[in-house]
Amino acid sequence: MPPIFTNSAVVPSTFVESFGMAALEAAACGIPVIATRSGALPEVVSDGVTGTLVDPGDVTALGDAIVAYATEPHLRAQHGAAGHEWARERFNIAQCARAYLDLFAELDRIRAVGRYVQGIQYTKTRLVILVMALGIGAALWIWLKRTRTGMVIRAGVDDRAMVSALGINIQLTFALAFVVGSALAGFGGVIGGSFASLAPGVDANWLLYSLVVVIIGGMGSLGGAAIGALLLGLTTNFSAAYLPENYTYYSIIFTFVLVAIVLAVRPLGLFGRPA
Repeated sequence: MPPIFTNSAVVPSTFVESFGMAALEAAACGIPVIATRSGALPEVVSDGVTGTLVDPGDVTALGDAIVAYATEPHLRAQHGAAGHEWARERFNIAQCARAYLDLFAELDRIRAVGRYVQGIQYTKTRLVILVMALGIGAALWIWLKRTRTGMVIRAGVDDRAMVSALGINIQLTFALAFVVGSALAGFGGVIGGSFASLAPGVDANWLLYSLVVVIIGGMGSLGGAAIGALLLGLTTNFSAAYLPENYTYYSIIFTFVLVAIVLAVRPLGLFGRPA
């Protein structure tokens, strides 16, 4: 690496650097770094100590920093030496090994916190989520099947004109159902984000799963949605577990096989019914 960097400062030209590996490599080689205050770069570059940080888009500050390192060898040497010492202390083999050991110890501690059911261990987090899901499902079923508002919602879905003719504000009822559905979707997103990784584009996967669940269970069936979700989860996990190691990414195909089988037997879904 030193022959590549020579005595020049490294300037990562990015606004979304996740960690700043180029900056870390430069610091390890004793080269001062000029970087933007974005992403995780401020965690790698200490402004005025191991390098210089500039605001994104500030061309003047960037030029001044480059000129300063080019015309002041003592400043370049001072920041380069400080960066080299920081990288050596922070990312030496002993430190990295200790960090990995601490991580595995924490994961083992988390794994040990759970309950055993038929010899299979379940973490408390998953059990709490399962209990919450069952409670929300039961409450939603009672609301739709045992309350006047739920009766109006079901009647409005079947014949909106007739419900309106009876003097019921069906638009207000549907708005209430929309608010409840949106709140449950948001709550589900919070719960899902607590144990699943979140990143741009992940929403498309969840939307696809939701569509598959509705297709399998059938439109307008709360029980069908529950059965569809269960079948989707079992198919996805068992197919990935039993496929050969080099073919696990083909498990998604079995999801569409499940949908095709259900639609071939029950075109409206398992619990769907004609409108």
